[in-house]
Amino acid sequence: MSVISSTYYEALPNLDRYGNLDDEEQIHVHVGSTFYEHVHLSIESYDQITEVNMSIENAMAIVAGLTEAIESGKKGRALKNA
Repeated sequence: MSVISSTYYEALPNLDRYGNLDDEEQIHVHVGSTFYEHVHLSIESYDQITEVNMSIENAMAIVAGLTEAIESGKKGRALKNA
């Protein structure tokens, strides 16, 4: 029985650093919570799995970094589409 409860699991397109489709293989992203004081994150490509269990504080810092990166990406998208 797993102690991880999935909160997000999605197969996403594999994009290169410029936002172009890198290949046809998808990337699987899994976020999970546990009954313990940590958060689970795994990213799986066709040939590699990376799993990380991190503290709540580290997970919150990643969310803050993602939020900042998303806002930057939105600005770039707006400039591109203007």
